[in-house]
This record gives sequence, C-alpha cells and structure tokens, in this order.
Amino acid sequence: MYTLYHQDGTRSGAALLVLEEGGLEYDLRHVDITSGEHRSESFLAVNPRGLIPTLVTDSSEVVSETAAIMMYLADRHRLAELAPLPDEAGRGALHDWLFYHVGEVQEAGKRQAYANRYSTDPADIPRIRAKAKEALLGRWRVVDRHLAANGPYHLGSRFSLVDLYLSITAAWLQTGDERAGSPDPESSLKSLPAVKRCYDLVAARPKCAPVLEAHLEGLRKILSDSLPE
Repeated sequence: MYTLYHQDGTRSGAALLVLEEGGLEYDLRHVDITSGEHRSESFLAVNPRGLIPTLVTDSSEVVSETAAIMMYLADRHRLAELAPLPDEAGRGALHDWLFYHVGEVQEAGKRQAYANRYSTDPADIPRIRAKAKEALLGRWRVVDRHLAANGPYHLGSRFSLVDLYLSITAAWLQTGDERAGSPDPESSLKSLPAVKRCYDLVAARPKCAPVLEAHLEGLRKILSDSLPE
C-alpha cells in the first residue's frame, strides 16, 4: 500500500488523481502547509525537502515530485489507460506536454500567486505578478491551441495523466482572482474553451469529481490564508 502526504488545493491533487484512477490502494496523510506542518521534524524525517506531495512506497522508497509520482505509478502498474507504455505511440507527446505543464504553466502560475517570494521589496510585487500573469496566460493559450486542434485531450482522443495534471493547475484559473473580488474574464477558464472542455471532461469522471471538488475548496482556503495583498 502507498502512503501519500497531501493537502487539498496543492499540486499533490494530481498524484492523488492517478492513485484514484489507477484503482491503487493508498493511505492519505494530510499535511497543512499553511500552518507549517511540512517543516515539522516528523515530516522532514519522511521527506527532508519539506515538499508535498510525498509518496512512500511499500518498500519505503520516497518519491516527492508530482510528475515523478504520476509517471512512477503509471509505469510500475502499467496503467496504459493513463499513459502510453514506453514502446507505444504517444509516449513522447505524453512526456512533452507533462513537462510543459510542470516547467512552464505551473512555474508562471506559482510566480503569479506567490509574487512576494521573488523580491525583498514589497513594491516589486505588483510588477512581478503582472509579468507572471502575462506569461501564464500566454502559456495557457499554447495549451488551448493544441487542444483545439488535436483534442479533446493532450493525446487526441486518448485520455492520459497529462489531462489530470491540467485539471489541477486549471483550477487556479477559477480561483486566482476571487481574492480581489473582481474576477478577470481574461484569466478565466471561459477564455480558454479547449482547456475548459478538457477540464470538464476530467471533472465528469466519477473517480476524479470528488478529488477536484476538494481541490477547489482547498485552493480557496490556501489563497485566503496565505497570499498577501
């Protein structure tokens, strides 16, 4: 059985979705990052990086990067319904789009949400956030164009774990402007119809729906508790 250290509203939701969709047995351990539990001695003893998600395997192996967990589970259990096997067509596209989301989309989203981490001068925060938002929207439009031309999923008609990853990060589009009290139509899912279609297809899957509902609620709580104005 796997143990997943997790908090609703974080990228660890993508790892949880793979466990659910794969029908794998797991024990869920909640870690409250807003109260600093990820820096506690007990958690650092499990993962010295102090990051979630953290997956502990039945052989006590520790895997902590979200995409690494997703690929590890898919490969170990040969979850062909979530990832083309190494010798199958589509494997390269799977890696390509997964790491685009991790390295480009997720990066810009994190920079926008946590702009205060990128300067010691509070006066820089609005400018950092504005540039990050510009980059984020540009990267989402790349995804939207791909899905519009080749979708509804990243691999065409074949559902994969990249679509699970999208559903977690796309939730930021729904919640990112709520704290300001004035949702920005340009930053909403409605402005990215092909992304929204992919998101809605994932959210309609019976095993995904409750995870995504909890993810949205957790994300709103994290934003309200931890992000400075």
